Amino acid sequence: MKHRVVAGSLAAMGASTLLFVVAPAAPTQDLNCADFQFQEDAQAVFNQDPTDPNHLDADKDGVACEELPHRGTSAPPESAPPESAPPESAPPESAPSAPAPAPVRSRSTFTG
Repeated sequence: MKHRVVAGSLAAMGASTLLFVVAPAAPTQDLNCADFQFQEDAQAVFNQDPTDPNHLDADKDGVACEELPHRGTSAPPESAPPESAPPESAPPESAPSAPAPAPVRSRSTFTG
């Protein structure tokens, strides 16, 4: 009887070990750039697996989600620098004018 218990226990342990080894790994999360608020967060995920299974580095330059803003900025970087507008010139200074005259109140009478 003692040998059967030991043999049964060994068999159960072996089967559970076999299931652990053969069982597929948990599926990885499918992430894309829209899942991140900042470029640094996407870069950290990219750096964990540079084979880039999530396709975070579209142009294959080693930088993930380049269109995302960086921490400390409020908007994503512009793809092209903004066109610079000519500086607005200050209105020409003119001599101080006299104060505007006070409005004139007219009196009208109702005759009707």
